[in-house]
Amino acid sequence: MLKILHNAISFLLLNFLIILISQNAHEDRTPVLKFPSRSHPMSNDPHASSPLTQWLQTRLGSLYESVPPVEEADFNALFQSAFSDDASIYVNHEQMSQETFLTRLHSYNAAITRATVEWKEVIEATPKEGEQHSAGGIVAGFFVVTRSMKFRIRVGPAQRLSFNSFSAKIDENPDAQPGPDGTRLRITQLFITSVDKAAPIHLQGIVAPHDT
Repeated sequence: MLKILHNAISFLLLNFLIILISQNAHEDRTPVLKFPSRSHPMSNDPHASSPLTQWLQTRLGSLYESVPPVEEADFNALFQSAFSDDASIYVNHEQMSQETFLTRLHSYNAAITRATVEWKEVIEATPKEGEQHSAGGIVAGFFVVTRSMKFRIRVGPAQRLSFNSFSAKIDENPDAQPGPDGTRLRITQLFITSVDKAAPIHLQGIVAPHDT
């Protein structure tokens, strides 16, 4: 009887060990996939952004926030410090020349007293180390431009909101004039989808008189 019980226990232990070994072997053969990611979500805090994203935000932000009086030569120089000479620009999926895009920005800023840029979600994809133009990359995201117009509507100046989704390819141009930060970065491609709307007007409600 004891011998039969001993054999039964030995059989159970043996099967348990076989199952355990087979599970471990299966786990060892299971590949672990690791996907290298070069996209980094950026917060609205510019101090938390990478140098490339900061560069893009500074250059585009300066163009959209420029208000009169700004000399045309200074505005053109600001544009040239952001874009390469042969940069491709697409607005709402239609190719636009640099001159037309520059005139578009200048006309938007001509009738305003103030403009602010609010950066929303911004991501960055940088090239692998050692690749050509490894100092550049792609910065994409969303920003809102609030423009205060010269005329007023009752309680304050009229405002226009410009909603912009963009993707910019940035490369280092060794022949370009270095900027204040010492870099020779330039936007070589810009895709932007833009929609302008009037800002909502919030008027104080009229309080009906109470019966006495």
